[in-house]
Amino acid sequence: MMCDYFLKVIRTFLSIGMLSLLMSLYPLKVEKNHLVSNGKNIILRGFSIADPYKIRNKDKIEVSFIINKIVELGGNVIRVPIRPDLWQTIPNFFELYIDEIVDECLKNDIYCVLDWHAIGNPIKNQTRMKESFIEKNGCKYYRYDSNIEIAYKFWAESSQRYVKKKNVIFEVFNEPAPGEKDIQKMELSALYWKEWKLCLEKLIEIIRINSNNLILISPVRWAYNLSNVAEYPLIGKNIAYSVHPYPIHTDWQENFEKVVGKFALVVTEWGFMEKTDQDFLRSNSVQYGVPILNYMEENHISWIAWCFDKSWDPKIVNSWEDRDYSNWGKFITQRLGEILRKPL
Repeated sequence: MMCDYFLKVIRTFLSIGMLSLLMSLYPLKVEKNHLVSNGKNIILRGFSIADPYKIRNKDKIEVSFIINKIVELGGNVIRVPIRPDLWQTIPNFFELYIDEIVDECLKNDIYCVLDWHAIGNPIKNQTRMKESFIEKNGCKYYRYDSNIEIAYKFWAESSQRYVKKKNVIFEVFNEPAPGEKDIQKMELSALYWKEWKLCLEKLIEIIRINSNNLILISPVRWAYNLSNVAEYPLIGKNIAYSVHPYPIHTDWQENFEKVVGKFALVVTEWGFMEKTDQDFLRSNSVQYGVPILNYMEENHISWIAWCFDKSWDPKIVNSWEDRDYSNWGKFITQRLGEILRKPL
């Protein structure tokens, strides 16, 4: 009897071991216009979370709680916005706030996008919303600092730190802005793809010194305009393009058509709000949600919905109570479930 018991235990451990091997994550590669994991095409579907500093210190919850909710919904990726001001002012920032997220994602067999959450013109060193900053030792550290030299330092450190983490994806710059025209009221000078491309080539070079992990590249005009990407693409391995097609972009399909089928794409922010003063978010599921999601699925475009949080708009949850979703949250969580239940 005792021998039978131990045989059952051994079989159980072996089956669990085999299951973990089957489920183990593989590094992502780009082949033609596809993301590939262990030789098979893969579509990333998941959610951005809010700034992990906010989650811990303002919301007073563990980030593992949010990751587990995303895993329960069937997400296979999360995106982590890393604020330049916090990285510069908090000693051991990675150790305190990012390492646990990367490891928790790895434990749950999901990918983790590290997003350098800068907004502005990196060529002219013009940063959006400069009224948001941390002051320390007489210096101002801007929340969305677009200084390219800081980005170079960040990626040199982070690519070295996470070189052995097979689930980590590097999104090098959140929203290069504006596009080909000055926006005086935002104090932003025109930013052209050809000049931004030179900075990107250096960023890629810095990362590749340490790591071959997947790199996500944002085009100009708030990570949206793909027209010049099609004409002057970056050269290199394991590079995909990230896009933020919010409702304000009514030409989103035309924009996608310039590169779809040619390059790997990951929509790293998208979403809507039905009632809002923010014009760029205002829409609904009928006019925006259903058409763009159907298009992404039909064209095998990976996507990450913004934002699995109760205060960062367009927010997916109203509170941290179970299934207390906003209208946007109800739409995207329901549709994700439907997509995953479809037969392969």
